[in-house]
Formats: sequence, C-alpha cells, structure tokens
Amino acid sequence: MKALVAIDKNRAIGLKGGMLFHLPTDLAHFKKNTLGKTIVIGRNTLLSFPGGKPLPGRNNVVLSRTMEPGETELKNGFKLAVCNTPDEVRSYLKQHGLWEDAVLAGGEAIYRLFLDDCDELVITEVDAAAGDVDTYFPAFKDSFGLAESDGPYFDGELKYYINTYRKKKSIKQYIVDAFTPEPFAGNPAAVCVMDSWPNDEAMMKLAMENNLSETAFIVKEPEGYHLRWFTPATEVELCGHATLASSYVILNIIEPESSEVRFNTLSGELIITRKEDLLEMNFPAGEQREIPVTDEMEEAFGARPIKALLGMDLICVFDSEEIVSNMAPPEQLLMKLEGRLQVPTARGRETDIVSRVFAPKVGIYEDPVTGSSHTQLGCYWSGVLGKPVIEAYQASKRGGYLQCEPLGGGRIAIRGKAALVAVSEIKAQLK
Repeated sequence: MKALVAIDKNRAIGLKGGMLFHLPTDLAHFKKNTLGKTIVIGRNTLLSFPGGKPLPGRNNVVLSRTMEPGETELKNGFKLAVCNTPDEVRSYLKQHGLWEDAVLAGGEAIYRLFLDDCDELVITEVDAAAGDVDTYFPAFKDSFGLAESDGPYFDGELKYYINTYRKKKSIKQYIVDAFTPEPFAGNPAAVCVMDSWPNDEAMMKLAMENNLSETAFIVKEPEGYHLRWFTPATEVELCGHATLASSYVILNIIEPESSEVRFNTLSGELIITRKEDLLEMNFPAGEQREIPVTDEMEEAFGARPIKALLGMDLICVFDSEEIVSNMAPPEQLLMKLEGRLQVPTARGRETDIVSRVFAPKVGIYEDPVTGSSHTQLGCYWSGVLGKPVIEAYQASKRGGYLQCEPLGGGRIAIRGKAALVAVSEIKAQLK
C-alpha cells in the first residue's frame, strides 16, 4: 500500500474538502499511479470528485461511518466498495487481493488511519505555504526516508517536487558468542543486518553503545553480502570472531538452507562454509617476519619472549603456558609496542597452543577470542610443530577454542563454533 498526496511546506493538504493546488504534472502523476488500481478514500473525498461519483477506471474503496456498506459494480469490471471501519477496509483489500496495489488518496483521516500500513509515500511537495487550510497530512519523516526525488517542476511561480519516501525498516541486532559451543563464553559480537548503509558516524556510535569488542554490519548488495567491522574506537580491516558471528546469523537465521556465505570486506572476499558442526572461515594467511626481541617487550609482558614476529599484529613467543596465562601487561606499555594487537603465545598442555590478545590500540584491553590474530599464529605454529592442523585455545577469562589449518596459496582456514545469546531491534534511527 502507498499514499499519494500533494502538500504545502506545512504539510497542509486541503480546505473544505477541496485541493490546495491544481498542478498539471501532479494531476498527470496521480492519474498514472492510480489508473487500473484501487484507491482508498474518505466520503468527503468521494464527494469532491466530478459529480460526487467514483473515479472511473479504478476500484474505489470508501471508508464512511454513514454510508451503507456494500459493493457496487462499476464499468470495466471495477467496483465501488463502502466500508464502515478501517479494519473492514483492510479485510476487503486483502480478501480481494488488492492490498499491494492500493493507493491512499485522501483525505486527512484516511492518511492518518492508514499511514502505518504504507510502505511508500509519493508526495508532491510544494515550496510554498497555502493560505487558508483546514486539513493536514500527518507527520511522516520519523518513519519514512527519502528514496527518490523528481523535479523541480514549475507552475507559474510555484516550485514543487514529487518525492518518494519509503518506510524505514527496523534493524535486527543479534548477539552471538563466537568460538564457543555454549553462550556466555568465547567472544561476543553484535551483528546488525540492514537493508542499506547508514553513515559511518552512526555505525561508530552504535558500536560505542554496544561496548563490545566488535559490532558487525551486514548489507546484502547486488554482488553479495558486504560486511564491515567496528570496535568502540574505530573501523577495522579484519575481525575473525565477528565474521564467525556474522556467518552464524546468515547460515542459521537468514539463509538456513545455505551451506556457504561470501562476504565482501576491506580484506577482500571472505568465504565461510559449514564443516560438520564447525564454521570454517577462509582468511588471508597472516604475513609476518621475525624481528628482534626488545627490552620494551620484556617490560610490557613481565617476561622476555624467546621470539618475536611482526605482521599486522605483534606475536611474542614464550617458554610456557603459565607465563602467558598469568601475565598482566600494563596498557600504557602495550601501547608503545608495535602491531595492531599484542599477542603472547606458547605451546599448550591440553591444546597445541595457547595465546592471549591485548588490543588497547583499538580501544580494548584484552580481546576474549580473536580469529584474525590466529591467521598469524596458525601459520607460525603449524611450521614449528610440523602439524597441518593446529588446535588453539585463547586463555582469556571467557576463553575460546579455534582450529587453524594453513591451506597454501596465502590462505588459512580458521574454524570454530558459535552460540546465539540474544536478538533485539534497534529503535534509534541510524542516519
């Protein structure tokens, strides 16, 4: 259902049952958009038509408390239907398959009663204030956003536009714990599935409001899903746990019949596939080079690494799992080290490796479980241990398990499980 209306700059639409403006382009537009369709009107609007008769070439559905309800045949198979209540109008339209093409055509009460039923408003907006008026179109810009604008048109000194507004759809937000089979462990991420992109500032504000390590934003575009990641401080080029959370939402809620999803991201195309009870992310392998171990590293971590590697993140290798598990590096010292993230790691007792990930440079002291850092960790430890698949545990307070398999050709598979914690609706408008 949509509405057609002409308004002045104060949303006025009429006086004593008559139109405020008679604009040739607007009248032609009305005819084009209603001919052969169904108009929904009030009794006064019906009486304002020539001869007080229904408009020809259209179904005329009239809402009136005083007219006798019923249906009358018109020419060429069209009908005049009179209903006494708004719900009767809705039932009539739906029962006769007329709902999708129905057009609200006035007056004020019709627009007010059915505005929430509309998906689209086509509004002729005149850049002038009419004189005497007694009816208005309801306020709509909180619920509808401008989609198209046609014009300007001119009729004498009057300038006007024909603007199309579409209903703003609410945004579903999912909270998913990544790299864990159970809720309240692993790494939580917010996942927002949207129809179109808000501006970057709005996404940044929502990420700050969520105050999780990552908020993922997904829009389905003609070429596929587009995925972006925001921490409370900045947008990032790659985030493993929020990608796992996003793929969980797509493959379990949005497209449960699919076995694979592809995301276009700042790191290129990412392919996530179901692998039995795991989700497998095909990531670029983390390029890195060995660098000298420094006193600054020892001061920050409270122990001297036996090796250091630098790629996007700083990897520092230690002698034992206990050193990694027990360290509490000061944030201000971590900030002085190289790398986006600072990642201490060691061989594990129950898994092949353990690690922790500190991230003060992106607004988080410690990240619970981090897929992106394992693109470097998996490649390094696979070579050191001579194992094609690395079972990894990130030893944060929440903890999480990952499986890493270098695939060759500059790619690595990162696998894990995920658990849905909550589903909510974003009521604030992201502009």
